[in-house]
Amino acid sequence: MLTTIECSTRNIDITNPFFFPSPALQSVILNAAARGVAIRIITGGKSDTPFMRWASTYIYHQFISSPNIQLYEYESRVL
Repeated sequence: MLTTIECSTRNIDITNPFFFPSPALQSVILNAAARGVAIRIITGGKSDTPFMRWASTYIYHQFISSPNIQLYEYESRVL
């Protein structure tokens, strides 16, 4: 996945119920956004694992500060 993101030039869509990327993946995503790649992250707003939900929101600030990253939470049900 890292290589795919590193080679992306237009857009990246990531959907994951627990968005808690490794430091390497965080770096690659942020670097892609800095290159102008439009990134959309869809993660679960409802969770059956409260700790993972808390952990995910803990790192959101790194991503929402970038103008090329949009972060959404799917609220209808557990993703």
